[in-house]
Amino acid sequence: MKKASEVAGVAFDLRQSRSRVRYTHIVDAIAEGIRSGRLNPSQRLPTQRELAQRERIAVGTVSRAYAEAERLGLIVGEVGRGTFVAPNPENSHAASNDTHWIDLTINRPPPQGALNPFRTALRTLAKSPELARVLGHPPAGRVEEHRSAAAAWIAGTGMSVGSEQIVVCNGVQHALAALFGALARPGDLVLTEELNYPGIRLLAQMHDLRIQGVAIDAQGMVPAALDEACHASGAKFLFCTPTVHNPTSAVMSARRREEIAALVERHALTLIEDDIFGLLPRERMLPLAALVPARSFYVTGTSKCMAEGVRVGYVVAPPAEAMRVATGVQATTWVTSPVMPEIFTQWLHDGTADEILNWHRNEAAARQALARAHLGRYDYVGHPVGYHIWLNLPEPWRSEQFVAQARRSGILILPAEAFVIGRAAAPHSVRVSLGGLDDRRLIEAGLRGVAHLLSQRPQFEHVAV
Repeated sequence: MKKASEVAGVAFDLRQSRSRVRYTHIVDAIAEGIRSGRLNPSQRLPTQRELAQRERIAVGTVSRAYAEAERLGLIVGEVGRGTFVAPNPENSHAASNDTHWIDLTINRPPPQGALNPFRTALRTLAKSPELARVLGHPPAGRVEEHRSAAAAWIAGTGMSVGSEQIVVCNGVQHALAALFGALARPGDLVLTEELNYPGIRLLAQMHDLRIQGVAIDAQGMVPAALDEACHASGAKFLFCTPTVHNPTSAVMSARRREEIAALVERHALTLIEDDIFGLLPRERMLPLAALVPARSFYVTGTSKCMAEGVRVGYVVAPPAEAMRVATGVQATTWVTSPVMPEIFTQWLHDGTADEILNWHRNEAAARQALARAHLGRYDYVGHPVGYHIWLNLPEPWRSEQFVAQARRSGILILPAEAFVIGRAAAPHSVRVSLGGLDDRRLIEAGLRGVAHLLSQRPQFEHVAV
């Protein structure tokens, strides 16, 4: 057995057998290649399938590695072209082994609000006479108790949902993978916001879909731009996040939702609405999907409003399409693990879910207050109960330049380039996450450092000509 293998010419340690290769080994190989200069900016990497076949490892391991490397800013994926080293990968914190960072890149809720309830839930489940049923073989995403509880929970958005419409998944990303797998065909075009979370690009690449960005403003997707894109492209799908958009924090107004819904009908689009943050606001907007229920698939979950490890996703499908989605779930994971849905269902019944949700609303509000205290004189957008902000940089700062200098100060943030769909020019903005660190004092120190950097002039480096 070889002791080392390569990613585009970069070795990574295989001291364990190949069956135990971890995705982190591949991520470390890419980071090491960037540090050493053996991987150059914009260099093409092997496809996921090529690397998996060459190294005799699972495609899923490579997929997870590439997703993590893209999240860290090491690489970028372009649908139809492949995966490349990022244009400025030295800006990524993954390219260093130094662990003394204030990391404001991770967009997750802090776990403290769910710790004690989760301990209690595990003890209760361990003693429950229903444990054998929970550990049995349920139908794919179709356990009635879980679906009924979810229907009542989602009804809090103002959307009327029957339990027969709900499919339970292993988190929202899994729900989206099952949806695209069940509904789309290779080559189909998906329209989405011109800035969006990197996971949607990975899904498009995995399913061989084309993806195109649509212009956005302070309320999210611009109706006129969507109309123009539909006329020009013949797109079949619209994927969007109307509430607390990631990364911009935008929230569509009721009027904007009506305009977008009318275009969905006019152009016979299939709408996939990502409402992963939609249950955080105290006053909830009516989901876009509720305006066009026959053409919509509504997706929500728990990882952004309970805890990252409490991964339960729900798809609300048109009644005639629910089994089709369940087939997509079966194709991707066979059955949805019932343990997390069982725990969350109990939380819904006994009120624990509402308690955790209120804890996060208060915690997020406190962290947004810290952002206002330190960045209030700058141009940024943050939702009152959101765990990230979108900071528009003053002149003459550029996004990647600001991220690089923040990194040299020990502060990690993500540039706008990480969220661009396609090859459009990135705005001079950065996303600052407020939930990834458990200690508010570290969050405040990071915000103080960002504010100090904003008050400075960029440090222009020598460029050879």
